[in-house]
Amino acid sequence: MGERSYLYSGLGTDKKKPLRFLKKIQEQNDKASNFKVGRGLVYRSFCINGVRIESIEKKNTSDKAILFLHGGAFLRGSDDFARKVMARFCNKTNAKVFMPDYSIMPIAFPKAIEEVDVVWDYLTSIYRPDNILLLGVGSGANIALGLSSRLALTKMLLPCAMVLIAPWIDMTVSGDSYYDKFYLDKALGNYVVDLPDLPDAIKMNFVYDYLNGVDRKDPRVSPLFGNLYGLPKTLIIVGDYSIIQSDAESLYKKLCECGVDVQYIVRDKQIGEYVLFYKTNRVAYKDMNTVIAFINSILNPPKAEEKSEEPQQVEETQQTEKVETISDEEIGADSAETL
Repeated sequence: MGERSYLYSGLGTDKKKPLRFLKKIQEQNDKASNFKVGRGLVYRSFCINGVRIESIEKKNTSDKAILFLHGGAFLRGSDDFARKVMARFCNKTNAKVFMPDYSIMPIAFPKAIEEVDVVWDYLTSIYRPDNILLLGVGSGANIALGLSSRLALTKMLLPCAMVLIAPWIDMTVSGDSYYDKFYLDKALGNYVVDLPDLPDAIKMNFVYDYLNGVDRKDPRVSPLFGNLYGLPKTLIIVGDYSIIQSDAESLYKKLCECGVDVQYIVRDKQIGEYVLFYKTNRVAYKDMNTVIAFINSILNPPKAEEKSEEPQQVEETQQTEKVETISDEEIGADSAETL
């Protein structure tokens, strides 16, 4: 776990709040796994060309695969929270789920992208690309969108679909939510760092050291500004108590303009990656089922002779009812996994 023992020191601030936050992430990265795969599931860990990959499959798994790219703001690596999410998707879709343990800071860019490219090449050597679905969360959604964009631009075979949860895809910090939602965001807003609500200050947030000197508008780090034509069917889902809600909304609008089949769910008064906390939030539970239904409609479509109900339209839906949400303490620990 040597590479994971990393507490980023270049904060440019002596305030204690971000240090406590990063220390907690370091502890999570170094924590030994207690993950126990469920009944009927098989967990494996292996390496391909130097990249560690974890997989979960059913004993009677199908010929379909999900490439799951965890979140964590390029600060937090794969952990038991991500493995539980993997198991959920495997159980509910019968697909084999692969999760690369891509590099995090201080060596995240461009190594993380290159490692996921290695995993994509490996998967397409054993699965047809149209039998692989990309599922990314936060920083993982950044990599997923960038991968699809490059594949489309170079006329390569694409994954069958994408699911992007709280996509963090605009490093220029140009969306209104970076400022409007700064004091509501419990992952990277004022809850984490003591910064004034000013554009220049927000851009100085330590997570942006991932850029490693690259121009913020470079599509490799901000795929929102890359090629978006010819991308596969996409589901975007985010809560509106997130500084990156504008990233999701801007992507939705751009994909529509590019003729991509896209659905967009934004939930009122929810943290960005709320859907992953389906065990403690009834709105998240409902929307997790919507995500699973979307995946099954792609990977396991009903046969022609089977009668099925019309798929539920979920574009630009809003949830305004009062809901039970998880505590600030829980969010502070786990939401860093998602960005």
